[in-house]
Amino acid sequence: MQRLSELIKAGKWEEALSYSASPLGLPGTYVAQLHLLALEQPTAAQLVELLSHVTEPEWIATAALQVARKATVPALVDAAVPAALAATDQLAQAVKALRPYIAGDLEAPEQLAELCRIDIAARKVCVIRRTLFSLQDRTQTWVLLWGAAEQHPDPKASGKDKGGEKDGAGGGDEDPVSDDGEGWDELNVPPLVPPTHPPFATFLRQPLLTTATSLASSADLDSLLVLCRRHATELWPDRFTIIDAIPEWTDPARYLDLLPRADQDGNEAAWESEPWRETADWAELVPPKRTTGTPAFSPEQLTAYYVDRSHRLAQFGLVAVALSLVQHCASRGVAGLDELGEDLSLLSKLVYDRPTPVSTPSTSHSLLTDAEEDLSLEHWRSLSPAQVFRAYLAHSTPSTLPTDIRRLVLPYLSVIESRLERTGSADPELGTRLLHEYVLELASTAQLEDLVAVFAASKPTLPRHERVIKDDPDLARLALACLYGTRDASGASLVHLGQIFECLPAFSESLEDTSSATPTLFAVFPSTARPSSITPPVLMDAVRTFPPAALSLALDALDVHLSTAETFARYSVPVALSWFLTAHDDEKAQRAWATRMARTSASGGGGREGDEGEFESEDEWEALMEDMVNLTQSADQPELSKAFWKLDRTDVLRIFFAGLLAAGKFGLAKSLFNPSSGESPLDPSVEEELVISASREFYDNAETGNLHKGDMKLAFDCLSAAPQTPTIRKERDFIEATSRLCSYKIHSHGVAVSPIEIRLSKDRLDFVAQLLGSNEDAYRHPDVVLDLVAKLGYRDDRLAQIRVLAMIAASGLQAGDFARAADVCDQMVDAVELLRKSPASSPPSAISEAAEVAWQNCFQLGKHEAFLDLERRMRLLGQALVLCPGNKIATLLPIWTRLEDRLAAPSSTDRRQSLASSTNGGATSPLSASYLHAQISPALAAETAAAATRTLSRAAAFFPFGGGGGGGGGRDGKEREKETSGQRMPESPPRAQGEEGLRAGISSRLTAGVGWLIGADDALEDRRYRESA
Repeated sequence: MQRLSELIKAGKWEEALSYSASPLGLPGTYVAQLHLLALEQPTAAQLVELLSHVTEPEWIATAALQVARKATVPALVDAAVPAALAATDQLAQAVKALRPYIAGDLEAPEQLAELCRIDIAARKVCVIRRTLFSLQDRTQTWVLLWGAAEQHPDPKASGKDKGGEKDGAGGGDEDPVSDDGEGWDELNVPPLVPPTHPPFATFLRQPLLTTATSLASSADLDSLLVLCRRHATELWPDRFTIIDAIPEWTDPARYLDLLPRADQDGNEAAWESEPWRETADWAELVPPKRTTGTPAFSPEQLTAYYVDRSHRLAQFGLVAVALSLVQHCASRGVAGLDELGEDLSLLSKLVYDRPTPVSTPSTSHSLLTDAEEDLSLEHWRSLSPAQVFRAYLAHSTPSTLPTDIRRLVLPYLSVIESRLERTGSADPELGTRLLHEYVLELASTAQLEDLVAVFAASKPTLPRHERVIKDDPDLARLALACLYGTRDASGASLVHLGQIFECLPAFSESLEDTSSATPTLFAVFPSTARPSSITPPVLMDAVRTFPPAALSLALDALDVHLSTAETFARYSVPVALSWFLTAHDDEKAQRAWATRMARTSASGGGGREGDEGEFESEDEWEALMEDMVNLTQSADQPELSKAFWKLDRTDVLRIFFAGLLAAGKFGLAKSLFNPSSGESPLDPSVEEELVISASREFYDNAETGNLHKGDMKLAFDCLSAAPQTPTIRKERDFIEATSRLCSYKIHSHGVAVSPIEIRLSKDRLDFVAQLLGSNEDAYRHPDVVLDLVAKLGYRDDRLAQIRVLAMIAASGLQAGDFARAADVCDQMVDAVELLRKSPASSPPSAISEAAEVAWQNCFQLGKHEAFLDLERRMRLLGQALVLCPGNKIATLLPIWTRLEDRLAAPSSTDRRQSLASSTNGGATSPLSASYLHAQISPALAAETAAAATRTLSRAAAFFPFGGGGGGGGGRDGKEREKETSGQRMPESPPRAQGEEGLRAGISSRLTAGVGWLIGADDALEDRRYRESA
């Protein structure tokens, strides 16, 4: 036996067989079995040879089955299966209960299954036969799919070439890249190869479902279809597992035969199969037990499956795949997919057919928000028709917009209208309404190029079927709403608006056909309407009911407004067309815009000389004047009147010349004021007013008072544009005075005074006071100061002149120049006398104030002890006594008396001082402040009336008056009265005529003035009081 085993292990079949027969006497079956078991993988010839010596059918069937299961080549299966089937036939005949099934007389799967359950021999035969047929079928499938490739292997599939073998043989550790970095170009990157087919042994052993899912996941759909068609019965229950393994992006047309389909009743039908054997073996009547699988779907389940799969594909962005899936399944009899197919078809147009963004492919410029850019089917169905409309056109350009509307939007609208009609809620106006809303939104967002493209594609000259907006009245209404609702008023936008206007229809209704009842936009939007309220949708609602006659009139008005808007834009005052609606009947608005037009020409549209935007020639200014005048034209139809039709020619010319002067074009303005031919456009008074107004504007804007540069020079030069009237000369004087004041570095609140402060000052004499206070020698030039005051606007104001003389006198007194101060005081007294001689030219209060200023200054200088010219002082005090109110005489009289006594009996000191004073012209060296301001003793007030009377007659001799004039004659009686020690102060005596009358009046006045001190006649006081009352 050991020898036999050695021969069998050595594979010496013939010797083993002979040895077993002669020395051992063993049957050949035993030796064959031993030999077959010893072979790990017999060849087909060996298997046939060995099995031919075996006589036991059960052993043959079992051994052949095991060999077939472990076979690595199809030939071995082909050899094992027939031998095994022949053996199972013998075994089946041995089971009497199986004979009817073998003969084909009985086909009762339930009974056969029950038989196999109770009869081990029958079960064993059935299992072996089913397994053998399965192995046979699989072998044939594998040979069909990959047998040719196995016989002629592709060298590329092995992943090896000569170079690879060389590298593998030796030098595998060598770096193909040298140290110096060279050799990268020589690297051989192996190409990607498709997944190889499964080995034969694996294909036999692993479940068919595993093979099918593997083929599906690798998208080897041709092999998968063959596998499923040859083994449909076994794989169909797991069809959805196989289908789900196919990559989602795969076109369903490639695996259409695997997709569920409906039979005539709508239920799911099984796959069309093509088995290897037309008739199944009797052992296959008993199906194998299954733990997985899905039964056939009902119509509702079938529809739900496709809906769910389509949604899932669309969720991944595979809209085209989902659409293809639904289309193919609908063709395979699956019901309820029509609406889903419509949605996927429309969604696919959005995903694949709409233009891509122009800027960057990865950036969306849709009108929708980021959330609405979700392209899933669920989100698509949640969008409103208006949102879908805008999504289709989100990336359209002006060149593609009309085409996109025709190929994307109009089909969508047709589908939506049909769907609404099917549901019983038809809306035939939906498409028109959505299109109008989109066009109005383009106008609202100033997408004028797109707007032009839509109107150009809707011209009445185009065939109706090619027009985007097909109805002429709708086209006109949309144009009116878009053009008047557009807020962009730039020159480029006006070009676009003009292009839109050229696309509008002409209606047969003429203006004569219109009546007073014809609606107009001017009536809809009055001057009180806010510009922000005039939007394209609001305008569309307003013109929606306009008949063709009203539309014709509105388009004619639009033509006028577009032309006017171009004129405005040419002069840098662009205006939205809605302005023409609100300003049509608003004179104030028209005047404001005309002013802006003229003024913008002065700074931007026309510009001052040297400024950017300056008019290149005077002809442009003349053209502006003509254009502004033309804009005042009115028409028989008020709706067709020009922009400034509420203004007359004079109003517009005034506005124009104001702008011309503001631009500094004084020479041009002067020539236009006085043209060489024809009459002057404006009255001289108007010219004067305009020139002065422009000059004052320059003046107010000036930063410095120097009239030789800047705005102050413009203000001065502007006055030369008109004839030099007294008013203009007065204005020139004021500018000169301002320039002179500013040259003295006068300050206000710590900074240099500005021209505007001088003009707005309530009392400009304050600046003269600052001038005298800050310049020590200014008082020496009283004529210059008085000329400055006259030019400041006080030329005819004698009170102001007197006040300035008082300031000059005070400055001279402060400087110790008593002689000049005395001269100014004399000049001031003369001015007061002139003021009194013409009381009609000044109010009483001004005369009284002038006298008050004069006597106080005369008194201050006359009482000054440092002034050594006693006679001059006597004269000054005499002037003070004449001009002061009566209640002040008592204060002045003692000083007069003392000075008179000194003059009558001068001391040696007085004579020397008088001589020095006469030698120095009255000027003395400054004295101490205590001496200059020495107070008068109150005891002097008690001098007797006799001394006063004696003094009065002599005081009159020092007065310079040639005629009478009482002090304070202009004061109100109530102001002169004052209660002192229980007595009433009397009024000043009336003025007397002539020198004698004057002296008598002075004597009477002084007597009355001090009567309350010396006990004067009470009757005289009572009489004068009654007369004054």
